[in-house]
Amino acid sequence: YTFEIGPDNAKTGAALAVEINAVNTPNSLLVQKVGEGDTKLLTGAQYELYFVGQDGKTTQITNATDRRQPMWAWNSKTGTGEATRLKSGTYRLVETKSPYGYVIAQPMEFSVDQQGNVTLIKGNGRVETKSAGDYSCRKF
Repeated sequence: YTFEIGPDNAKTGAALAVEINAVNTPNSLLVQKVGEGDTKLLTGAQYELYFVGQDGKTTQITNATDRRQPMWAWNSKTGTGEATRLKSGTYRLVETKSPYGYVIAQPMEFSVDQQGNVTLIKGNGRVETKSAGDYSCRKF
C-alpha cells in the first residue's frame, strides 16, 4: 500500500510518500511422534487437532479445502502431522490411537500468536515458548 502524508502532517512541511508492504504468512506447525529418549519416528498413532475458543468450546480442525480455514493432516504411516493456516489462539492436540505397544498420550495444549510463536502449555501452569520457525514437538 502506498499513501501520502501531506504538508499538514509532516514535520518538514513537505509531502512524504510512505510505502507499506504487508505479508500475511500463514502459521504452521510440524508434529512428529517419537518414543521417549529416541529420535525414531513412531508409526500407527492417530491424532486430532482442535481449536479451543475463549469460551472453552472446541472445534475440530480437519483437512479443509477452504484456503481461509486452518488445516490439519496427520500421516500415521510416517508418524508426522502438519497444521497449517493456524490463526492465533489456543489449540489441543489429542492422540486417539497409540502405536502398538504404547499407551495413548495425554492431550497437549499450545497457543499460537500472530507472529507464529508457539507456547506449549505444560502441567502445573508452566509454559515453554518457541519463536516462529524454531519449534518442533518431538515428545508427548
